[in-house]
Amino acid sequence: MKLQDGWQKFKLGQVADIDRKSVTPARIESNTTYIGLEHITESGAFINVNKVQTGELASNKFHFNPEHVLYGKLRPYLKKIARPTFSGICSTDILPILPRSNLDRGFLFHFLRQQSLIDYATSRCAGVNLPRLSPTHLADFDIPLPPLPEQKRIAAILDKADAIRRKRQESIRLTEEFLRSTFLDMFGDPVTNPKGWQRLKLQDAFPRDRAGTCCGPFGSALKKHEYRPSGIPVWGIDNVNVNQFVEENCLFIEKEKYDELNRYRVEHGDILISRAGTVGRMCVARPSCNPSIIGSNLIRLTLDGDQILPEYFVSLYSYFSTRLPGLKASGDEKAYSFMNTGSLKGLEIPVPPVAKQERFVACLNKRRRDHKQIVSALSESENLFNS
Repeated sequence: MKLQDGWQKFKLGQVADIDRKSVTPARIESNTTYIGLEHITESGAFINVNKVQTGELASNKFHFNPEHVLYGKLRPYLKKIARPTFSGICSTDILPILPRSNLDRGFLFHFLRQQSLIDYATSRCAGVNLPRLSPTHLADFDIPLPPLPEQKRIAAILDKADAIRRKRQESIRLTEEFLRSTFLDMFGDPVTNPKGWQRLKLQDAFPRDRAGTCCGPFGSALKKHEYRPSGIPVWGIDNVNVNQFVEENCLFIEKEKYDELNRYRVEHGDILISRAGTVGRMCVARPSCNPSIIGSNLIRLTLDGDQILPEYFVSLYSYFSTRLPGLKASGDEKAYSFMNTGSLKGLEIPVPPVAKQERFVACLNKRRRDHKQIVSALSESENLFNS
């Protein structure tokens, strides 16, 4: 890689120290802050940090202070890299890195968190079940360094960009929290049903002119060699996010194959449910193209809109799935198993009047439009940050 004028390339060990100052359990003072891998998020933030007492921990730990960068060496792809603003001790699966005078801590933090560096670190790990990066390999990383003032300027720009990105992520989280609160306010707790809504079995809300549920075609009906670069979409698990239909990254088939598999077609307002992987994840499909079908790992659910609006049902299960009758996979829970349509037919849920459901859907759609703008802005922020 050609360096810009004034930049120099070093090994990380030449400009920083892997600072493994070991602290024995007997020397750990009461009310010392302890950091384990579980206390560092993928974004580099600290969560649920606590203090430990003398004798509480059974093994040696490393000391760190606000001058270090903490680097999780176990499974580097988890991106457990953080900048503490406090002193404490950490797990020995976390390496405290102390920058020397010619390396800015913020620059080092962002440099190590680049996806290319995360991938490289992962490739250098040893161990199958518990892959770890050795301190020797970490110290051997190449790091291109501009002059120190330029490092600080770059780090400040990235900090600002990251702050914007986090605010937009928080806006998305608050949007979902608002919608959940709105649902509760309008309909009450769906388990206790304090507003006394009629309870209805899902099979009693199936349309009369079409099958209410349908599993995707088996592998023998749609083989890999029959997929095409373009044509009629086949929706799969990747197209079903929580309460959000995603059209990108689908597969395609030819018109002739679609004619054979017409019974698996998707119509505007159908509910798509993952029956493998993240079982029970669902969204309302409103594709911009027509026709399309579901793939083998999805279930298509169609409801009578005069009784249950699809957005109401999907919101109900997106917000309260852990407290409602489950949409579970069949067979051994430890095995790779599939959900079947029988899990759906017997579900009994509270059903408010359609007019009230419509008011909620109007609110949902407005928030979704705002959400789409925020997601677009977040995507732009991510691209700018990564560049």
